[in-house]
Amino acid sequence: MLKNCPKCGSEFDDYSKWGPKKFCSRKCANSRVQTEEVRLKKSKTLSGRTLSKEHKEKLKKTNNEKFCLHCSSAFEGGCKRKFCSTKCWMDNVAQNRTAFENYKHKCKFTFNVYDYADLFDLSLIESYGWYSPANAQNNLSGIARDHKYSISQGFIDNVDPYLISHPMNCELLRHTENQKKRQRCSISLEELKDKVYKFDRERGRNGYATDCNSVS
Repeated sequence: MLKNCPKCGSEFDDYSKWGPKKFCSRKCANSRVQTEEVRLKKSKTLSGRTLSKEHKEKLKKTNNEKFCLHCSSAFEGGCKRKFCSTKCWMDNVAQNRTAFENYKHKCKFTFNVYDYADLFDLSLIESYGWYSPANAQNNLSGIARDHKYSISQGFIDNVDPYLISHPMNCELLRHTENQKKRQRCSISLEELKDKVYKFDRERGRNGYATDCNSVS
């Protein structure tokens, strides 16, 4: 029998060995929109069902519970979270770094140069500004903090990161000069140890004030 498709309105033959067809094609059948009446009927049917305890626990685990990629402990969190805590995230990052990357991370300068105005020529910063790459503020001739005794040489010599990241191992240089210097050291290890020892002793800092020859 010929009839019109309720979706697209085209005429089609509704014959089928499984019974009369309601739509002209599978595309029209799959794209039909549920009426509000059908939605309410389904909602009423589903709201009346009773879920087992096991089913509820399964839904809870599927929706909220996740397992930390580092320690494997269960935790609840957003869909983007992969670790149960900041500590696990940091431990995982450290675990996946190479030995040199971990050493380099420990040797970064973390102090504020403005707290040591007697050690650095801060007028350089006023004149040239801080170095910034082209994809940021684009100040390629700005000032950078250079390691007098380089990180790479410190890694080779197994020098304690405390020495490499110390203010006495820092020098303010224009980035262009720092690039020319590359990995060369502008101070010897013995000179650095001596300077750090005197600095810490004068300022009452712990560290190498009692044992300036300690290297790990």
